[in-house]
Amino acid sequence: MKQWGMKSLATKGSLLALAGIFAVGVVACGGGGGTPISTSTGSDTIAGSAIKGPLTGSTITYNGSVQSGKSPSHGSYSFTTTRPTSATTAYPLTFSGGTDDVTGATPIMDLSTLVTSTTTTLNANAITTMIAAAAQANVGTGGTITLTAISTVKDIVIRTFGFGVDGVASGASTFDPFSVSTSSLTSQQAGEYAMALEASGEMLRRIQAANTSWSMATIISNLGTELKGGALPTTATNAAFYNALQISAAAISNEVVNRSLTVGSNGISLTAIATAYGSYLGGVTPLLTSALASTSAFLAAQVKTLWSAAAAILGTTSTDGAKYLAAAAALSTTSTLANLQAQIASTIGTSTSALAATVIATYAQQSATAAAATAAAAAAAANKATVVMVDGSTSGMPSVTDYGQTSAYTLTSGGLAAGATTGAPSVLTLNLASTTGTISAANLTSLMSTSAVPTGATDPTINFKLSNVPTSSGTATVTLLLKDGSSSTWTSGQRSLSVSYKVNYSGDGKTLTLTVPASSTASVTYYNSTATSASTATLSNAVADQLLVVSGGISNNQQSSTLKAKIFALFTNSTFAALLNNGATAAGSYFYQVKVVGMPLGWDANANGTIADSGDGLIDTVQGTFTVK
Repeated sequence: MKQWGMKSLATKGSLLALAGIFAVGVVACGGGGGTPISTSTGSDTIAGSAIKGPLTGSTITYNGSVQSGKSPSHGSYSFTTTRPTSATTAYPLTFSGGTDDVTGATPIMDLSTLVTSTTTTLNANAITTMIAAAAQANVGTGGTITLTAISTVKDIVIRTFGFGVDGVASGASTFDPFSVSTSSLTSQQAGEYAMALEASGEMLRRIQAANTSWSMATIISNLGTELKGGALPTTATNAAFYNALQISAAAISNEVVNRSLTVGSNGISLTAIATAYGSYLGGVTPLLTSALASTSAFLAAQVKTLWSAAAAILGTTSTDGAKYLAAAAALSTTSTLANLQAQIASTIGTSTSALAATVIATYAQQSATAAAATAAAAAAAANKATVVMVDGSTSGMPSVTDYGQTSAYTLTSGGLAAGATTGAPSVLTLNLASTTGTISAANLTSLMSTSAVPTGATDPTINFKLSNVPTSSGTATVTLLLKDGSSSTWTSGQRSLSVSYKVNYSGDGKTLTLTVPASSTASVTYYNSTATSASTATLSNAVADQLLVVSGGISNNQQSSTLKAKIFALFTNSTFAALLNNGATAAGSYFYQVKVVGMPLGWDANANGTIADSGDGLIDTVQGTFTVK
């Protein structure tokens, strides 16, 4: 169990204990823009790579200003300018035209990347271009791109359309396609890097080939719109495009895993790609044809997501659809490259692409009605592969088990906020109705009265039945607010406590594990009953251990896992009595709010394993009220 040690605080209080009851459990449910600036008198040097493949002779434009006399050579570039003065904004840097060293032709697309106030090494490639487009869509057309917008969308782009690019570092959460240096890459890392960059660009090219009425700029803009919320949408904005995107990406993933990727309309081979990148990397020839010992940290999960979506688009009754569905079902995040290759061979096939270009074209040119239907099915399948879904059905609603109860009290759903099913995370309201159930004040008061567990006292738990546990992992930020009253707005005389911390999550398709990193800290903001302004403190994590106990598993393809959040460890050490408690019992009415950013959560109202139905949606905030008597 976790134990949080409070720096400089040495007293106990009820508010933190109550935070534990609800916060931990809810966690379980677990371009362009900006005003152009002068670049003629700057003194900041920006250098890096421009790769679609490695570019030569491209025009460089920085925040609307052409950098005369500056262009990349075999992927490398450098120029002097002025970086943004604001630490919260980013300006676009674009590479247009020139020659693609892989194809020998003019690049099929402009490459975009984003300059920040601290940028020195900066890369431009298809992945940074997709991130920039999604970040621009996040802030709106013409809006200035912010670091917050970049952070919101970067992870979903790398995880879903990165094709193993995190293999050059230690994972999607730490790999930065903007700033990674290629100077020290091994031949194996260079192979993963070259493969991923070429694959992401080839995915976009095949979408355009499927529907020539779409310009490349339109394709990139559409992709940005779909991903602007930082998660795969539950309903596509442009259904025909979303179908073409998912099915093209699924086909590309086969070639990446099998090391049979070809790029361009003429099908340029891996040998030619390796030669072009070898020149860019100073003679290091990427290992593109070797069977590596293992995949990147997220490639297997990514492939499962893409195959699930492709199966939904193709239809599980079709030959191709059934193959993709079987492959996705058999895949695990721990698969080695050899395992993945074997899975493709046994279910999808060993040809360079199991899906012909005509198949992609068919779904990119459907009628509006047909496109919407297949896109919805693809979104549901993709989200099932990536989203932790909380069962909101009548029999599966979240509940609270407290001391002395003969049965758990069921929380009442106030539903999702308006617009929850548009793709962006939304707010879910879960209340403990005071007319049907309350938390035991006597039990809480007893638990808080001593550093040891009193005889007969039982730590409350909140229970979540899951309709789906994905095969994904990462790091999320959890922010908990707990206060007197019935809303998030603080008023004089109310006690309020907000705690923000990191949590690692990992799902294997059957169970979900949450752990607080051993070296992490939590920041605290609080008000006592007489405060006129907020005070702050820092919590340090003494022990890294599981926050949740997961029971059950999957039987006959039905999810039956239940998360039980144990909260006693949150208030066994130093507490907030002197700061937040007036010496009375824990009785009262409280408001709680939990925001989870970085872990994909969904509300599955009918427990059918998707979040694309009425009443379903992505969530990043859970809030509500409860009473202690």
